Parts: sequence; C-alpha cells; structure tokens
Amino acid sequence: MLTITLGLYQTFPTDEYGRSAAGWHAGMTDEEIWEAGRGRWRLGPRADRERYALFTARGTVVLAVEIDSISDAHPDGRRTLDGSILKPGDPVHDAYVGGVSPVEKGQNPVRYVDSPFDTAV
Repeated sequence: MLTITLGLYQTFPTDEYGRSAAGWHAGMTDEEIWEAGRGRWRLGPRADRERYALFTARGTVVLAVEIDSISDAHPDGRRTLDGSILKPGDPVHDAYVGGVSPVEKGQNPVRYVDSPFDTAV
C-alpha cells in the first residue's frame, strides 16, 4: 500500500497539473485533500503494483484512495495518481482513516506498507 505524508498546506501559482495548493490543514474535505495531495510525487515501479494509497498528516490517516492509474513520469520525474476516494463502509477506509499512520515519520513523504488489502492485479 502506498502512503503519502502531506506537509503543511500551502498555496502557489497554478501549476501544470492545475493545482494551486498542496498539503493539509484541519477541516479539509476529502476532495480537497485528494486534489492537494494526488500529484507530483517521485514514484518508482513499486507504486505501479499498489492498489490503494493512504494520505497521512500529523501522524493520522486522513484519506484512503483506490488507485486507478499513475501517470507516466513528467520531465521532472514526478508522477500523479488518479483514483477514487474511498468512503465510510469501504473496508480499507474503515481500517485506516482516522487511525494512526501505518508508517513512521521519515524524510521521504512516499512510503510503502504491506497490507492484506493491497494486491493489485
């Protein structure tokens, strides 16, 4: 399972992905977290085998997503996730969202964790 740790929310001029903000702050909707967090990550080949992504902030899982696809690398080597936000009632959402991050804080915001839910075809 892919995990992405979001930093503090910040705004910037609209980038090539159509985003004008990134990061997390209390009170964001799932859709706002998704738009602010889904793009511009250095994702290696392992990411292509993952089925789910968790977004964490301040040590807590704030969003779970089922990955539909990951873009090819842009000239800067970064990639963007496409997928569907998981809602209450989905087993992955219910197992992780609101709970403690399954990965410890580290320098790299992109990490992986083994999960019984995550076996992509």
